Amino acid sequence: MDAAIVEGRAFEAQDLDRAGDVAVIDDLAAARLFPGQRAVGRNVWIGAAAAPPLEIIGVVRHIRHSQVRGEEREVIYRPAPAARTLAVVVRAASGTTAAVGPRAAPDHGRARR
Repeated sequence: MDAAIVEGRAFEAQDLDRAGDVAVIDDLAAARLFPGQRAVGRNVWIGAAAAPPLEIIGVVRHIRHSQVRGEEREVIYRPAPAARTLAVVVRAASGTTAAVGPRAAPDHGRARR
């Protein structure tokens, strides 16, 4: 991740073993979910009520992902193996294609605390 760390830490190699358990959120999500409180060490749930919680290990400064203008949404990052599948197909001038794999993909699902 290239975003500036505000609190906690970024993903590390050992987090891949805990891919379904950890998340890094942006400062917009932290302010909305935990106003005036530290977010690191807290839990968030994404998706169905029965989904397991994600432990927040870090908070990063918000980066615009989806819009140039208008209101931006909060972002929750998860290690790539836990994130939704993301593939980018690139067409070269010769007409060949190549798939580019994910690193840390943003999760725009609705979070709750």
